[in-house]
Amino acid sequence: MLAEWYETLKARKWMKKNVPFLYSWHAYVGNECKLFLAFKKPQTVSEVATTHGLPEDLLQSWVEIGVAIRHLKKTSSNSYQVKRLKLFPNKGSLSGALLKEMMELHIPSLLAYPDLMTAKDKLTFDHDKHGDTVAKTSRLIETIAFPNYKKIIKEKDVSSILDIGCGYGGYLQRIARHKDDVHMHGLDFNPQVVKQAEKACKEYSNIEIFRADVNEWEPTNQKYDLIMLNNVMHYISPSKRSKLLLRVSKWLKKEGHIVIITPFKYSRHGKEFSAAFNSFFHAQSNLYSLPSEAEVKKIVKQIRMEIKELKPIIKEGSWYITVLEQR
Repeated sequence: MLAEWYETLKARKWMKKNVPFLYSWHAYVGNECKLFLAFKKPQTVSEVATTHGLPEDLLQSWVEIGVAIRHLKKTSSNSYQVKRLKLFPNKGSLSGALLKEMMELHIPSLLAYPDLMTAKDKLTFDHDKHGDTVAKTSRLIETIAFPNYKKIIKEKDVSSILDIGCGYGGYLQRIARHKDDVHMHGLDFNPQVVKQAEKACKEYSNIEIFRADVNEWEPTNQKYDLIMLNNVMHYISPSKRSKLLLRVSKWLKKEGHIVIITPFKYSRHGKEFSAAFNSFFHAQSNLYSLPSEAEVKKIVKQIRMEIKELKPIIKEGSWYITVLEQR
């Protein structure tokens, strides 16, 4: 009898621990289906279902959960309205992209672990399908990291930059708005992302975007004051990171710098995030483990550079910036 009660209490505990997931799930569905905007003003479920061509029973369930977790409020016997609309993501927003990445990439991968544990094959990250989402979520890091780049560019009088894994060229655009006399190259392998980057950067005459594999690409009669590797370490096999950084370091001008921005595994900060992030990478056959601080320090020594600065920029996410300079 005592054992049965103990199991019942355990079950109740885990049931309660599932509640926080509903907040993210509800926001994700609301964002993807534009439901927060649909309920900006008091509307009935039937009205929204008809206007947007949605199944009324599923919409009713979403609304009921929204009321229960206070994302929505009931304004009359049949009408509902979103509470504090500005707090919720909207289509194309950074918060919406983060929710999309979590719900469509990270959580499905974590839920696949029971099968992955017993199967020989891992999942495969689809760069064409998810590259757009990942490029969008990189904006969070860009916003926080940019002041560091701004400082380096000013202090070192940087006139040329290479961004490896440039995504949509967000860093390059920010720098161009700040310094229009810095010549910049962006490099990315994903054709869809490169196309978007070219479109986004076309108004800046000092930015050029290239689609290429960094392992095969060579700058033409060009060396750089600054080379950036932002959120790309998990695309590079640990066994090849030292070789790649050595290759890249040869593209630097004298007294040039390399900046690496990445989450660290086993970090002093944000252990939960980095562990979950790393679990996602381990589940993919074509992605790799995050580096540790110790690994980066070892690589820096191997390529005969020095660490000028190493510090967290998003502690809760274990994101660090490492600034390397030539000896």
